[in-house]
Amino acid sequence: ERARRCEYEITGTKGGITCHTVWQLPGDVPVISWWTEDGRQAREQLPASNHFRLEIEHFSDCVLNGKPPLLSLDDAKNNCKILVAALQSAACGQRVKL
Repeated sequence: ERARRCEYEITGTKGGITCHTVWQLPGDVPVISWWTEDGRQAREQLPASNHFRLEIEHFSDCVLNGKPPLLSLDDAKNNCKILVAALQSAACGQRVKL
């Protein structure tokens, strides 16, 4: 039997970040670790939250109260470009330059 594990790591040319607990069960403590090429590093515990609820509440606040979203359309487009590049890289086994 395997233990439940759901994490991701993003590594770049100047550092990286690991999210150790993507999905939290009650009692789990969200933790991220990051490091930079110059040797700085940290491990941070975050407050537990339900990210689905937070997203829906923020979206509702934007729609109902005319507030701008925290993340822009350009941010969403760039996020999609990164995801497509990651899938291409995984499929061909090569770096994909953005």
